[in-house]
Amino acid sequence: MGRFRPEDSIEVPQKQKVPFNEKEFVSDVFHNNYILVVGSEALLNAKEYMDVNNDMNQYLLDTINQTVFKKRKGDAGYYTSFSAMQPEHSPKALVQKQLFEQPNFKLELSDLSEELKDLLETRLFRIVFTTSYDDLLEKAMESIWGTSLKVVDINDMDSLREFQEEVKECTTEDGSCDYDRPTLFYIFGKARNPQECPDNKFVVTDNDAIEIICRWMNGDSSFKQITDFVVQKKILSVGCNFEDWHMRFFWYILKRNIANIHRGKVVSSSTSDGESTLVSYLEQNQIYHEADTRDFVKRITKLLKLSVDNYSLKDIIVRYRRKGSIFLSYHSKDFDEANNLFNKLYNAGFGVWFDNKDLFGGDDYDERIDKAISKCKVFLPLLTTNIKNILQNIDLDHTPDKDVPYFIKEWMLARQTEGATIIPVAKGFPLRDENLYKHIFEERIIGHACSGIDLNAKDGMDKLKQSLDHQLKK
Repeated sequence: MGRFRPEDSIEVPQKQKVPFNEKEFVSDVFHNNYILVVGSEALLNAKEYMDVNNDMNQYLLDTINQTVFKKRKGDAGYYTSFSAMQPEHSPKALVQKQLFEQPNFKLELSDLSEELKDLLETRLFRIVFTTSYDDLLEKAMESIWGTSLKVVDINDMDSLREFQEEVKECTTEDGSCDYDRPTLFYIFGKARNPQECPDNKFVVTDNDAIEIICRWMNGDSSFKQITDFVVQKKILSVGCNFEDWHMRFFWYILKRNIANIHRGKVVSSSTSDGESTLVSYLEQNQIYHEADTRDFVKRITKLLKLSVDNYSLKDIIVRYRRKGSIFLSYHSKDFDEANNLFNKLYNAGFGVWFDNKDLFGGDDYDERIDKAISKCKVFLPLLTTNIKNILQNIDLDHTPDKDVPYFIKEWMLARQTEGATIIPVAKGFPLRDENLYKHIFEERIIGHACSGIDLNAKDGMDKLKQSLDHQLKK
């Protein structure tokens, strides 16, 4: 082989931008395959915070420079990062002072990015990780999910332990996990009022980031269940800057293997598309990226909203149910009523086992139903006019087992389930009927008194939500 000469022509294949497969993306979102990761660059709205590129971290840095050090961009002594501030000051204390002691700084939902808010309101991203440490995103998710929202702080061992237990309960024997409780996870810690939490930890500087990353790298057992869960998911990242070295490192740790870093990841970066080294890195790892976060979020939100009405019932049920928490039992003739109740509970943030033999039949159907009931925390029998007519005409003492309606068998199994609370919900069923409700339903079938909830009452659904909240928090 001869020596290479500069004038020799070499054909280098042109690298193509990774395509965005809309159909695959929508299907994955509807089947709970994505975790949404929100960075500080996607938090603030464009109308008021364009001068800081909608970046919460930059807004805090600018505010501290101006109010504490009386410096503006371009002035000598202006701090370009919190790490640069660290040798002479305490960045964490300055951030906490702004967030908790300066009344003019308090941010409200109106300060949140409108595009991000619209995306969250689709309710299709129930599990959200945030790299920021302020509570603006938490306020937004609380406004959508209410008390069913779970908040997890990487530095709060109690919330971390609770999250791990819930993930464990939703993990099947084959290792897959269908956890989908509305959850906001502060992966770099949450800023708290220092008067209430003096040992509060959260990532502000590079040194803080190294400390957190080391905990993940060391295989801390408290993180293993989380990484086991995340590694199964795809990641939709908005407002997270890949130029940030510890963000690249962190995602590598979550994916366990550099070969998996691209797997299903969609990256939207608002500030980095012009950086050739970053673009090259993303393309080499098969990562889709956009230069305009706002435009990208708008586009996928519109895409998801249009897709909701086009999905079949089976796909929606597969996507939205969660095994092991609430079991909704109903007569097959009451499918429409059950489906309506199921959707209301889902939209309130509750995970419900809702199945149908016509959709999910098979040799192991009965076994799967029995297992789901045995694991549930709350059992909801839906009592209707159809149920009333059946109970009025059945003699349980002389009816062969094969002729006992399937839903009554479910009720009897729930009676034997330790730790499950039975909450009857009525639609057209007389809860005050001495014979039907008390003697047949409570005494003969369930075996104890149950506080039923009339869904036809004006406050019926509110009472049901309150009861579920109370029981699930036990």
